[in-house]
Amino acid sequence: MNTVSDLKARVLLLLGDTVASGVGQEKFGSQYSVDALLAGIHASLDAILPWVWKKQIQALNTSSDGYTFTLPSDFLQVDGVAIKTQHLNDIVIYPIAPRMQLFEAGRIPDDDAPFFLMYPQGSISFSYKIDLTAGAKMFYAGTWAKPTTDATVLETPFYAFTALAYFAAAHCLLGRAVATANVRQYATKVDSGTPDDNPLLQASTYLQRMFEMAAQRLPSMPHGVV
Repeated sequence: MNTVSDLKARVLLLLGDTVASGVGQEKFGSQYSVDALLAGIHASLDAILPWVWKKQIQALNTSSDGYTFTLPSDFLQVDGVAIKTQHLNDIVIYPIAPRMQLFEAGRIPDDDAPFFLMYPQGSISFSYKIDLTAGAKMFYAGTWAKPTTDATVLETPFYAFTALAYFAAAHCLLGRAVATANVRQYATKVDSGTPDDNPLLQASTYLQRMFEMAAQRLPSMPHGVV
């Protein structure tokens, strides 16, 4: 399992930097601080979400009215909702509830099946009252936890490691690229190049392209499919 320390080491390698931290310290480089490396890693964990997300299940059994339930803090996208019901011989089944479509004013869907909708903000609501003793299950795509220490094991699958490193390195370069841009605006001599010349920005853009190519090679994770 890869840790934050492993990812930091790969990022510093991509940046051509060396580890400057001592034994027992949170890892940092001679040019990139702990905060810069963590910010890059956190950004990469968000950037990878369109390709790799956390598969989560949330029990919907707590509500003030039985119709509306609060979404978890790591919620990204719903994949499906199963309503718990009793069947013959007390066999428990979880039929999948369809998502409500938007209809013209005054129209009501003909289907009597239970519907859910993602309203209001931060909530999931149902077209009929849910039996809280039985409840429901929401299958959803979640975001990745943002680690803060080197010893933390990354939640992402091992095959996403290289893509994460590319984006984190690109993010780390942005701060220095912006600082360089502030200086380059005063470049007036011919031998100093044009104000648009910014090798750090070009390197950051290249690493972002590498990230996208690596992410596109990852195993497919279609939504709504178990």
